Amino acid sequence: MKTLLALFILSLSAVAEVHDNPTVMRQWPMQGYDWSYFAYKIVYNSSGQIIEQGPVPDLWINMIIIDDESSGGHTHGSDSDARPNQTPMQAVLAPPLQPGETLTRRKTGADGKAHFSWKGDGFAGKVTTLLVPEDITWRIEQFHALLEYFEKIPNGSTWRPRNLKLMQDYGETKSFTRHGDTRHKNTIGQPGNTRSGTEPTLVMADFINKYYKQLSPTGSALDITRISLGSGGCHDGKFQPGSSTAYYYLTWVMKACNAFGVEIDYENPALDSGGIGSATGDAAYGLFIQVMNNGAKCRTSKFKDDGSPIPTDTVQVPGYFPGGPPIIVYKYWRDAPIVSVVCTLDPKVDKAN
Repeated sequence: MKTLLALFILSLSAVAEVHDNPTVMRQWPMQGYDWSYFAYKIVYNSSGQIIEQGPVPDLWINMIIIDDESSGGHTHGSDSDARPNQTPMQAVLAPPLQPGETLTRRKTGADGKAHFSWKGDGFAGKVTTLLVPEDITWRIEQFHALLEYFEKIPNGSTWRPRNLKLMQDYGETKSFTRHGDTRHKNTIGQPGNTRSGTEPTLVMADFINKYYKQLSPTGSALDITRISLGSGGCHDGKFQPGSSTAYYYLTWVMKACNAFGVEIDYENPALDSGGIGSATGDAAYGLFIQVMNNGAKCRTSKFKDDGSPIPTDTVQVPGYFPGGPPIIVYKYWRDAPIVSVVCTLDPKVDKAN
């Protein structure tokens, strides 16, 4: 009997714009990506003649997605507790599933292909996708993508990503040293790496900050706790109220991905003006809302930090002008220590925030 030499040739095909080691600039809304594992077998005899070839069905493949947590232009500090393990990718799959299959475990069909899909939830940085056959004689395929979340803008006949800029270049706000963001540091270890935004958003924030300070009876400045990471994407640990401030904390709170350089987290100005719910606090909050709504054309977010809609209950707070009518605001944000404000001219982004 002749000795058979079995050579297994595998390839991974990527649908649409994803290729090996791509840099993927993703417009709003986020897109999903489809991957196919193609198993194809060629068998030669001792004379080098092909005696069998074709796709291999019924081969079990697992999809493993790994994010590089040190990528994306920032690092993470642990403080007193380790930050949660991230799962930045959500596998998606159109039904039906075959027996034994899951979102991340598929079996090749008659065509030798196993199809997988995933979409990002806001992670900015390098992501590695592994397609791993359960039969160890088949090769593992490894592909990388660099995910960044930027709005694309015209650049002559092409499109380029809009760079996010640091808030320090704009506006009258409290010192950034007041609350160093130790959970998001830049690449040289300095905290406070989460106040970047699109230029239109920062221009509107500049207006809010300057006019609030100018009109405030005490000349108090607003405090921006977070906007977005410098490389885009959302935050994985929002500021939690502490005993004396709105932003020092020891507890991790996961924030939904609705801050792509257009949503600004402000400390509630009532905290510096008598407290939330007090007469002077309500007056400070009313001034903040009027400057934000009427001047900058921004608004409070329609969603909580976990992505669920805010309650629609409203309350009255004083208007800025003495003797003027009160204004109606959402009670949820009036009572929150951190107020999420959306400043964007893009209707697609505004609808999602």
